[in-house]
This record gives sequence, structure tokens and C-alpha cells, in this order.
Amino acid sequence: MDESSVSDCSGKSRVLNTEKVTTPINYKSKRLYSLFGFLSLNGESLCKSTLSCKKEDFLEFLQQLRLINAQKTLIIVQG
Repeated sequence: MDESSVSDCSGKSRVLNTEKVTTPINYKSKRLYSLFGFLSLNGESLCKSTLSCKKEDFLEFLQQLRLINAQKTLIIVQG
């Protein structure tokens, strides 16, 4: 399981094994998206995007994860 945030106005970003990518400085959008992801070995994986990364968002993600894996034992490892 992992959480990550992406923005469409950061000005620069890196992707594995690529050169640095830049965006125009005058790019005015300031949207920020938080992404939660869970990769299941024996069950249902889940990905959720939100406009914030608050404890309520994470709790909702965990509740959805429990709902779609109701009959499974879940072991969650966070780094």
C-alpha cells in the first residue's frame, strides 16, 4: 500500500530512468491530487484519488478496501 501526491503545476518532475522534465513557469493551475493504492496478491486491488490527503480520506480508503475484500485477511505494509 502506498500514498502519493501529484500536482499539475510543480514546474518540474522526475520519472524513473528519464531526464528531468520541466513545465512552463507561467502555468497557473494549482490542482493537487492524492492517490492511495493497494496491490493485492489474493484479493481485490484498489486505487483511490482524492483532492486532499487527510486522515478522513485515508480512513475512507481503508473502509473501501475492507468492503471489497470482506472475506480476506488483510496484511497492510506501509513504508
